[in-house]
Amino acid sequence: MKKTITLFLCLVGMIGLRAQEIPGYNFENWSLGDTLGPDGWQCHANNFNGFNAVTKSTDHCEGSFSVKLAIQITPGVDTIVGNLESKQAGGQEGLNPAFPVTMAHTSITGYYKYTSVAGDSAQIFAPLFKTGYNNPLGYGNILAMAAGVAGSVPTFTPFSLNFGYFDVQVPDSGYISLSPFKEIDIANGSKLPAHGNSVLYVDALNYDTYITTGINDKADITTNFSLYPRAGNGHLQVRFETANTDFTTIKVYDLAAREIKGLYSGELNSGMQSFNFNLTDVPNGNYLFVVATDKGYRVEKFSVVK
Repeated sequence: MKKTITLFLCLVGMIGLRAQEIPGYNFENWSLGDTLGPDGWQCHANNFNGFNAVTKSTDHCEGSFSVKLAIQITPGVDTIVGNLESKQAGGQEGLNPAFPVTMAHTSITGYYKYTSVAGDSAQIFAPLFKTGYNNPLGYGNILAMAAGVAGSVPTFTPFSLNFGYFDVQVPDSGYISLSPFKEIDIANGSKLPAHGNSVLYVDALNYDTYITTGINDKADITTNFSLYPRAGNGHLQVRFETANTDFTTIKVYDLAAREIKGLYSGELNSGMQSFNFNLTDVPNGNYLFVVATDKGYRVEKFSVVK
C-alpha cells in the first residue's frame, strides 16, 4: 500500500505543478463574463460593433468549457480578430513576461479545433523569459520559444510544440498568444492579415514539466523505452528493457492522477519487453502511462484520439 500511495502522490505533485504554471490553462473561469475573456487572459477586440471575437464555448475537450476565437471580416468596413494573450500587468500587450514559471519546460501542449477560411492558419506563440538574459538575436530577454501554425481539423486534436532554447538556463516567466490566423511571419517578424472568417477553439493547455521534474526518490527502471503512437486510435504499442526480474504493474492514469485502467500486473522477467495494449474503451484525452516496481517507475504522457 505504501508504494501505491507514494506513486500517487508523486503523480499528483507533477500534475499539480504543470497545471499551476499557466494561469487559466483550462479556460474554465470567466469571472468578467462569457464574452470578456477567460481568467488569466486578455483580449483587445471584443464587443466591437456588436461582434464578440473571444467567447466561452461549451464545445470542449476537457472540463466544461473551451475558448472560441473568431474572425469577422466586413469588406470595406473593418476586420475584427479574436486574438487572446496571457494577462499582463496594466493591460500591456505583446510578447512580454506575463506569469512566473519554475522549470526549464520542454514543450507546450493542448487541444485545438479549427475551421480555416480562405487559407488562414491558426497560430500559437509561447516564449519563456529569463530576467537579465540578453537574447543573441535581439529578442530581449526571451530565453526559449515554442511557435507553430495549424490548418483545419474538425474535432479537438492534441498538439505539442517543443521549446527551442537559446541558452542552458532556467526561465522565470512565460507568455502565450493564441490567434485564429497566421498573424506573424516567424522568418522575418512581419505582420500578416487575416484572410477569412476562420474560427479556432483551444482547450487544456499545459507545460510538460514531468519530463524535467522527474521523480527524485525512485529510479527509472526502464531503458530503450518507446511508446507508439502517442496520439493514436486507442491501440498503444510499448517497448522497453528492464535490468531485473520484478513484480511489475503497468497502469494508465488521467491528468488528475486517477487510475483509469490496469494493463499488466505480475512478474516481469529482465530483458526487452513488448506490449500491444487495446485502449479503445478509454475516452479521448491526455493520459499518463506508468510502469512501476519496488525499485522505481517510468512515467510517459500519451494521447488517445479516436
